[in-house]
Amino acid sequence: MKRMRYYKVYDSLNKFLSVATSLNMRKYQDKHKLFLCCDEEFAQFIQIGDRLYHAQGLLDVPKKLHGKIAEVTLKEVTEEEYRKIYGEKTMITAS
Repeated sequence: MKRMRYYKVYDSLNKFLSVATSLNMRKYQDKHKLFLCCDEEFAQFIQIGDRLYHAQGLLDVPKKLHGKIAEVTLKEVTEEEYRKIYGEKTMITAS
């Protein structure tokens, strides 16, 4: 079984966007025109909320989506750091 990985996500200006996990990885299935959850080794995108992003190290984005998906940087963090940030984010959102 693969271990869960945790990330901080930064936009192209190096501004913190969110935290994410291996569970946020997606790939595009052209046959049915939808995005599927997948292992990191098959991922083309990372999903944050209702938006998809591409990061270096993920598989290439399909040609028809070039220029439509924002680029982000993923920085791997510990589970403890993820939980701390996610908890703070949840408290801010609930306020």
